[in-house]
Amino acid sequence: MVRVARLSGALLLVSLAAVPSLAAQATRPAAGAQRVGPYKAGAGADVPTAQAAISPELIAKGKTVFTSSGLCFACHGMNAEGGVGPKLVGHTFLHSGGSYDEIVTFVMNGVEPAKAKYGAKSGMPARGGSKISDDDVKAVAAYVFSISR
Repeated sequence: MVRVARLSGALLLVSLAAVPSLAAQATRPAAGAQRVGPYKAGAGADVPTAQAAISPELIAKGKTVFTSSGLCFACHGMNAEGGVGPKLVGHTFLHSGGSYDEIVTFVMNGVEPAKAKYGAKSGMPARGGSKISDDDVKAVAAYVFSISR
């Protein structure tokens, strides 16, 4: 039986190798996905957003929250050009790869001062120290994702 399983696995590998376009298709954006810009982390490859839900409206909402109730501007500046916190425009991420989902997680959880990799290493409180909703965090993440490219 083990031999049959290995044989089946080998046949599967051979059949996938025979269709090289599958790998290319797997890296293409989903229908309707928006390319926000080049990806600045790692090797600098241009990758599509995994979330087709990032829309111009969500980005605009995120900018509004960023510059008001989200309190992001207090450390990152009104134009996200940096201050106490790092510049986010054209930013290379230090704590993650910079995907939309990673930015959402980062804003939700913040970063402990001991793990901070920028400036005074004061860290970032969860939700930037504000009481914004999960939807507002996602909007801020969409905005930061869009300007970081």
